Amino acid sequence: MRKFWLSMTGGVAVLGFILGLSTARADEATPQPTPAEKAPGSLSERVGQLEKKLASYEESSDQKFKQVQEDQLRLHFNLYGDAEYRVFGPAANFPLEDGFYLGQTDLHIMAQYGAHLSAMSEDVVEFDGQEPSIDLERIVVFYTFSDQLRLGAGRDHTAFGYWNRTYHHGSQFQTTIDRPFFLAFEDGGGSDLPFKKSGVVPNHIVGAFASGKFDLGSSSLGYELNVGNNGNIGLSVDPGTGAPVESSFNFDPEGDDFHSKRMAGRLVFKPDAGGGLALGLASVLSHYRVSADNAPADPSLAFSKLVQLLLEGEVIYTDENFELLSEFYNFDDNLGDGDAVGSANNTAFYVQIGYQVTPDLKPYFRVENLNVDANDAFFKAMLYSNETVYLVGLRYDIVPVVSSLKLEAHFINANGANATEVATAWGFGF
Repeated sequence: MRKFWLSMTGGVAVLGFILGLSTARADEATPQPTPAEKAPGSLSERVGQLEKKLASYEESSDQKFKQVQEDQLRLHFNLYGDAEYRVFGPAANFPLEDGFYLGQTDLHIMAQYGAHLSAMSEDVVEFDGQEPSIDLERIVVFYTFSDQLRLGAGRDHTAFGYWNRTYHHGSQFQTTIDRPFFLAFEDGGGSDLPFKKSGVVPNHIVGAFASGKFDLGSSSLGYELNVGNNGNIGLSVDPGTGAPVESSFNFDPEGDDFHSKRMAGRLVFKPDAGGGLALGLASVLSHYRVSADNAPADPSLAFSKLVQLLLEGEVIYTDENFELLSEFYNFDDNLGDGDAVGSANNTAFYVQIGYQVTPDLKPYFRVENLNVDANDAFFKAMLYSNETVYLVGLRYDIVPVVSSLKLEAHFINANGANATEVATAWGFGF
């Protein structure tokens, strides 16, 4: 019996030694927590640990949100401008004036967020005498529902005419140096130089817009609608003689003085949706008043309300080589409903033809005409009478689309007086 217990005691001791040795080795193989990894003992330590986790989560979420924003948002910047040299003078005294000029320097920004929301801004630097000025020409936000409906609001070019809706302040993309004279931008002011004078149409509008296009089999029909502020005619008057010396449309970004708003609409039909022929019709109903810095000698120039219906038609054809642009206007200033009326038969038109004879060289020709009633209150306030311009020119593309040289001769007959202008411009668009 004694031997039995001795044997049992020895076996247990051996077994205990083996188990102890195994446990020690297992403890050595298992990583032990460091003091930093041990659970915090105090409440403040546990709160600190949770705050660190929350900050890490917020940073990760913010990075994911920024990545989504970057994937959705697109910004595009363009810079347009030109440098010009012009020689001008009446037929009996040419050249009377010559000099170098800076054209409009245009910063154009486009933004797109996702498939529906977009915006556009266009700021132009130009000179009025010695002083440069920065004009906000266009600022619009759009929401596109479909090809058939896009809504917008802000300041844009009014819905009339191929030229006004196609060519903006970057003249690099139009064939010629200048717009047709009666379509010149409103803030041109008065000058003996034709290219410095304001036009007679409301190129811009502040308000709300709608546009879209419908497919009609192989044809298409596009539309544009505007509702916005009317304009006023800013008239500078010589305080001594009372004679008007300068006139232009004023920018009305903060409302106008009329209960009725300016209304504009345009339709463009393309017989072949993918072809170069387009036929358009447009109308603009506007209310005008004169804002004079001094009392004019002619009291008819100081009107507070004139209603005008502008009607426009266009025939356009463009392809890789040939360009035919033509627009026809009628200004009806005899609608009444104001303290000033004019004629219903004031007209204007231009026809421009160009042909790309080589990939770099394009000659062109244009005739422009304005025929108005001399007693029409609107055109008297705008300092315009009958005028015809014949233009011949040559465009050489230094780098296609990006930069060009243009050389033109303008033969001008303004109310019976003849003048000539020779102009050249080096334009760019990036």
